[in-house]
Parts: sequence; structure tokens; C-alpha cells
Amino acid sequence: MADPDAAPPAPPAEPAPPAPWRGRWRLTGSKINCRSSPSAADPSNIICKLRQGAVVVVEELQASDWCLLKGPPPVAGRFVRLRMSDTAERCWEFLGPEDEDVSPGELWQAVQQFPHTSSVEVGSLRILVVQHQPNMEPLKEFLDAGRHSVEVWPVERVAWREAWRVIPQLFDAVVLSGGGIGVTLEVRTLEEKALTKMEVPILGICFGMQLTARAFVRAEAGSKATKGLVRPVAEKREYKLEQVSNAALSLQGGMMYHRKFGVRCDLGADCLEVLALDESGQSVAALRHRTRPILAFQGHPEMKKTQPEVKQQVFRLLELMVQEHRLTLRRRAGLAAAPEDANPGVTASAESEQEEQGQMTEPEENVEDSDESP
Repeated sequence: MADPDAAPPAPPAEPAPPAPWRGRWRLTGSKINCRSSPSAADPSNIICKLRQGAVVVVEELQASDWCLLKGPPPVAGRFVRLRMSDTAERCWEFLGPEDEDVSPGELWQAVQQFPHTSSVEVGSLRILVVQHQPNMEPLKEFLDAGRHSVEVWPVERVAWREAWRVIPQLFDAVVLSGGGIGVTLEVRTLEEKALTKMEVPILGICFGMQLTARAFVRAEAGSKATKGLVRPVAEKREYKLEQVSNAALSLQGGMMYHRKFGVRCDLGADCLEVLALDESGQSVAALRHRTRPILAFQGHPEMKKTQPEVKQQVFRLLELMVQEHRLTLRRRAGLAAAPEDANPGVTASAESEQEEQGQMTEPEENVEDSDESP
């Protein structure tokens, strides 16, 4: 019989709450100028001044982990990721709330509904051209349009293991040029891996479209699915004007082709959508990613013989992708009414000397030659 005078048993101890910084959260890419202390001794030292910058100290944070900050209202529900650097100064990126989602097709729905005869107010863009061929002048002239800043990075000089993080901080859009001759399998494989991770609008041209197709087919279906993805479409290199048409994107007109290889019609990846086929119906003329601001053409919108209205449409689509991508990032971060954040000044770091684990994939049988303008 229990002793009525005995003290009641102690309630079971409540389990300790999970560490608020642990977990994996999606990156939106919205930039915010913040600083963090190099010390990680006190995880409770969180100062909530996100609009002016934040000093954040987090314990046990790995370089590849996502981080959730708990705190007063300016901090609660915001997520950050640590970007490592060679110095004690570290950069943080602003993330979206856990429960907020953006419809995957929202960007392309907005692009489809936009009146393409109107101008797009995106200001002066910072555009990166990844160079795969010697002659970049036609492409630079096409992209500059008198108001944008265009920078060219030779593909072999890009530290791709780090560039996928750095490029979205430095540029508003990336253009993958045509070409391909001389690009090694190692460099191409690293570039393709980076394309699947970069949170930035991408426009692929000719060889750039083939890179885009290979990258996302490999990411979704594996390396075997890329075999024969890029194949010969002519016995010798062709220079011809072909019609490209897609009503959803208001694309209609002649685009110049300079190619011997093309992408097969059956991509084998659900994330990619074929927008148009070439005139023979044997290969892809245009494609896009279904949920990301990525658009690619086998033809060359920058060539002189491409019809002016097609040049204008393609360039406007690039501006629209940037505009909608910015809005998407702001919605995810809860900053729909905030002005565009300033460039945090992050510079590309040197490529790590340590090689990535895993073996290189086998090269495809066909890799396009240079499509330098005649």
C-alpha cells in the first residue's frame, strides 16, 4: 500500500528541443549584407538586425549545412547558409520561411502572360557569358543592348566547384555560348554539375543548349541516359536560317543555325520541356526547364542573319526570366516590397585543390565542334 505521506513522483523530464540551426532548407539566393563572428562558442548569441546586417554565432554548423535561426520577430522564420571564405569574415544568405512555397510553374506562367511587345523594367543587368569559343563579339553586342554590363569568363578558367555558389552573387543572368571545341571532358562535367545547382537565370545557345540538356538529363536519369543525347544531325556543318516557333513564349521567326550536332527529341528527363523542333523534326530547336529560369536554343539569336524580331523576343525573355526570378526570391524570403539588395561584393574563390570524390563519367561519342560564326 502506498504511503500517503510520501512525496509525489517527479514528472518525466521533457526531451530537449532540437537545435534550431540544424536541418536542411532550400536556398533562394536573395542576398543580404551580414557578418558573422569567427567564434562559434555561444549558439545563443543572435542579434536581430536583418535589415541592416546581422552578427550571428552558431555552434556545430558544417559548411554544407542549412541553418534555421530562432529569435525575436525580425529573425524568426528566416534561414541562412554559411558561405566559407579564406578569411574570418563570412557571408550569410537570406532564405525563405519553412512553410512558404512557390508554384513551380509560376515563372513560366508569368512569362507566357506578359505582353512581349512591352519593355521590361529590370534596370542594368550584370550578365556573365561562359565562353566556349574564341569569337565573343556578336554575343556581347547582342546582350549589351546599350544598357547592360557583360563579362566574359573562359570556361576553362572558371573554378566550377565554387562558381555555382559565387556566380548568383555576382551576376543577374548567365549565358552559355556556343562552341565546344577544346573543352575537356573534366571541365565540361564540372560545368554541367554546376548548372544543376546555380540559382540564376540561364540562357543556353547551341553548345550551351547541349550542355544544359546533358546536365539535367544526367542529374535526373543518370549518366547512361546521356548516351546518344547529342548526336550528328548533318554530314557536314550547316549554316542555315530556320523557323523557330512557340506560341506560349511569343517566339516566331527565323533563327540562324551553325551546327553539325543536335539534341535528340526524346530527352528522357521530366524536368525539361521541348519547346520546338528543327525544321527536319529530328532534333530539339528550343527547350526550357519546367521549374527554373533556364531557356536554351540550338540556333544563334546573336547572329546577324537571325531576324530582328526573334533577337528582340529572345532578349526580352532573358529579361523576363530575371524579373520573375527576382520576384520569386523575394516572395520566398518575405521581401516582396523590399528594394533589391546591394551586391555583397563576394568574389570568386580559387578552386579547391582537393579533387571531388567519384569517377568521371564516360565521354559521349559526339561533342560539338566549334560553332564560331562564319
